[in-house]
Amino acid sequence: MIKTMTRNRTAFVSAIAAAVFALFVAGCGSVPLEKVHVVTPELQLTKGAPTAQVTLQIVPEEARVFLDGRYMGRARDFNGEPSVLHVTHGTHVLRFEADKFQNELTTVVVTEEPSLVSVRMLPRPQAPEKSSS
Repeated sequence: MIKTMTRNRTAFVSAIAAAVFALFVAGCGSVPLEKVHVVTPELQLTKGAPTAQVTLQIVPEEARVFLDGRYMGRARDFNGEPSVLHVTHGTHVLRFEADKFQNELTTVVVTEEPSLVSVRMLPRPQAPEKSSS
């Protein structure tokens, strides 16, 4: 029991350290802290590396989802109905793109427990109309 608790705490501390390092490398804190999601507890082992479920609540639902630069699908595909992302433990970057919206970038630290990432994308500013004088 104590060995398991120590291992879980060590994994959590390692994940936090990795996130801080990733933020430093990404531009010395250029990613706002509110955009860092820390995912924690209940180990789920699958074949190979341990993973955790990440459910997405993204507006708009048709946003394209990229995990560590790799296209995964549309946000609506990972909202828990019908599916979620299964992400290996560690620090990952989620990027969301949608027509007429500003791209969003979120750092996710996945440790052991299922998590929810919620993002409301902002509309892309429209260029001012040129008046013909």
